[in-house]
Amino acid sequence: MLTETLIALGAAGGTALVEAAATDIWNTAKDRVARLFGRDTKQVTVLEARLEDTRAQLVAAPADQLEQLRERQTQVWTTRLQDLLEEQPEAAPALQELLDELARHPAMAGTATAVGTRSVAVGGNVDIRATQGSAAALTMGNVTLGVPPADPSKPGRQGD
Repeated sequence: MLTETLIALGAAGGTALVEAAATDIWNTAKDRVARLFGRDTKQVTVLEARLEDTRAQLVAAPADQLEQLRERQTQVWTTRLQDLLEEQPEAAPALQELLDELARHPAMAGTATAVGTRSVAVGGNVDIRATQGSAAALTMGNVTLGVPPADPSKPGRQGD
């Protein structure tokens, strides 16, 4: 069974992979993800073909269908990565390293992700949905935008 951290890591990986498809860091992402899955040359070749198919679909998609296709491909790659992490949890550090590298790339600005214990931080928009009888949830702790209050025990505006 997957831990929450590995579930979140797979989701972050699926999202980042789809976002990278239309950027100049695509070949790096494709090669590294294929190697995560592939134990031999044949498996790597099969995964590279699947990844290229994903990219080709995204690049060729009409503007009015692009978001739906992105969501579908994100779900596909999230599931694949989560399955991989369930079978090979030792692949998690390599996937996290790839996500960190992608997040630092200028073409991926606004799509950064970071995964921690019971948490995921995402730069950009987040869309959480439940489909086909599944459940989706989001729990947020304290979030401060702007200057934090002078006295954290008293939330809200102070000293105005």
